[in-house]
Amino acid sequence: MHPVDTTAAALAPTGVARPDRAARRARIATLYTFGANGALYGAWVPWIPEIKADLRLSAGVLGFALLGVAIGSMVSLPLGGAAAVRFGSPRAIRAAFVATCVLAVLPGLASNGVTLFVVLFVWGLAVAACDVTMNVQAVTVERRYGRSVLSGFHAMLSLGALVGAALGSLGAAFSMPVSLHLGLVAAVLLAGWLPMSRWFVPDSVDEDAQADAKAPPLFARPSGRLLVFGAVGFIVLSSEGAVADWSGVYLRENLAVDVGAASLGFVAFSGTMTIGRLLGDRVLTRFGSRRTLQWLCALAALGLGGGLLSGNPIGTVAGFAVLGLGLSCTFPALVSTAGSGSAHPGASIAAVTTCGYVGFLVGPPGIGALTELVGLRLSLGVLPVLLVVALALVALSVPHRTTARGRRAS
Repeated sequence: MHPVDTTAAALAPTGVARPDRAARRARIATLYTFGANGALYGAWVPWIPEIKADLRLSAGVLGFALLGVAIGSMVSLPLGGAAAVRFGSPRAIRAAFVATCVLAVLPGLASNGVTLFVVLFVWGLAVAACDVTMNVQAVTVERRYGRSVLSGFHAMLSLGALVGAALGSLGAAFSMPVSLHLGLVAAVLLAGWLPMSRWFVPDSVDEDAQADAKAPPLFARPSGRLLVFGAVGFIVLSSEGAVADWSGVYLRENLAVDVGAASLGFVAFSGTMTIGRLLGDRVLTRFGSRRTLQWLCALAALGLGGGLLSGNPIGTVAGFAVLGLGLSCTFPALVSTAGSGSAHPGASIAAVTTCGYVGFLVGPPGIGALTELVGLRLSLGVLPVLLVVALALVALSVPHRTTARGRRAS
């Protein structure tokens, strides 16, 4: 373990020891990794319509092919957590990030729907492994800081995705070959990352939790409090995935807005989510995970519920915006809480992240299936109810105040 050097460091105004140079460098490297991971995936998304047209894929075949990333991610999340446990997150991140960059050229090499599924499955393995290992490193950095910093990492992921999407759109506008464009983006990101790759710090563990641990599990099977965290993560990411896939459809078909305005719901949702993540660390440090998670779940439920009840486009878009703010820091806070107080945070983070990703995958098709029975408005209305359930689960399971070091504060 590498604790914060409180003997040499001056105290910040909050009374928390200022992080040492190693912690600051690790934070920079981890921020860059989050941003680069988001940018690389964001650069791929604008190419999807071009791939569909070039390969002459039907909507159904394209949907099948895109499942490759999701399935690859589901397979890789526990494996990435296991790698972080066995080898440490610094070594695991280096392998996963390099693989993510190298394999980024694969989607452009696909020749049909089946090969596209295969290459996206392989790339999804690397992307998800990078996702879980960089979250483990982020929790380690947060412990060294002694205050919440994890939300800022996730804000960087969102900002990176926006930059990557802009780069992808630019490449598509100039009709660049897909593999060439993604390869160039990956090469630039990798070149900037390599000098920082030695700045990651060894994973720390909570001494009390370590004393009770018998052996490092490769994957923490969700049980007890970890199971509750997984359930909340499932609800949060289900809601996020459902809004991403169905907000435009709801505005277009239920509220009769034009095609150009149908995306405003998701734009508002994404914008407030990014803003919330940028501000989230200060809120979490000030009020702690329990109170913040309760407020955010309540805000998300009220926002979406109110927007759906409004029955008009302006109120609905405003509701999606409030929902984005409510969901902004919930998952980062869950990841931080799951990793805090764990002797082996990699396994715990992988377990909660896997539960969340299952929700992200099944949420949108679940809304679609329910829509066939009761209509889209009532289907989306299930989400505020689930968010109230998440609020209750948080109240029952999260300590009244948890610091970034994983101990209950007075």
